[in-house]
Amino acid sequence: MTTIATYQTDEAGVFLYEDKAQQFALDPKRYNVAFRAVLRQPPATPEGKRARWVSEAAATDPDFLNGSWVVEDIPAPEPAADEAKGDAAGDETINPQ
Repeated sequence: MTTIATYQTDEAGVFLYEDKAQQFALDPKRYNVAFRAVLRQPPATPEGKRARWVSEAAATDPDFLNGSWVVEDIPAPEPAADEAKGDAAGDETINPQ
């Protein structure tokens, strides 16, 4: 059996890592591609940027593979829920017992 390169994305389409898909033993024309993985290699991304797969089709639709890569800025992380409240919660530890 042969393998092909695939490119795994997360639920937002952001490229995560390169992987491999193997041929189906009973149907050598088809490959076992992981959910949300695509066959088109992402473009090179400079420092501070990321590649994201954009498709009009849902990830469960075979047309999902007809999308395209976009290179975009990496967004700043959102503050954690505790940080967003500031020190309003205080340093009190709640004992659930």
